[in-house]
Amino acid sequence: MRCLRWCLALTKDGSKTLISGAETTRPLYLYCDKVTLGENVWVRANVTILPGVSIGDNSIIGGGSVVTKDIPANVIAFGKPCKVYREFTEEDMKYYHAGRPIDEADIAAMKQWETEHK
Repeated sequence: MRCLRWCLALTKDGSKTLISGAETTRPLYLYCDKVTLGENVWVRANVTILPGVSIGDNSIIGGGSVVTKDIPANVIAFGKPCKVYREFTEEDMKYYHAGRPIDEADIAAMKQWETEHK
C-alpha cells in the first residue's frame, strides 16, 4: 500500500490549487491529507485525486477522472466526479490472446519459461 501526500491550497484570489511539493506562492488556507493507493491500482493519465481519498486494491481509475471519494477494491471507476462503473467479474480474470481463451496449462508454461529465462 502506498501513501502520497497532496495539499489543496486556497489562495487570496479564491482559486484552488492542488500541490504536491514546495509551492512558491503563499496560500491563504492549506488542507493536506494522505492519498492511499492499494496494491495493483492502475491510475490513467490526467487523473486528479483529492486529499484524504483511498483507492482499493486491483482498481482501475479512468483517464481524466476527478476522485473525490473513496473507491472500493476490484472496481472500474471513472468520471468527474469519479464513480464506480462496475466490479470485476470472473470473466475479467480470464486470459485471452487473439480473441481465444488461454487455458491454465499454457499460463503455467509461460510463467515457468519466464522464471527460467530471468
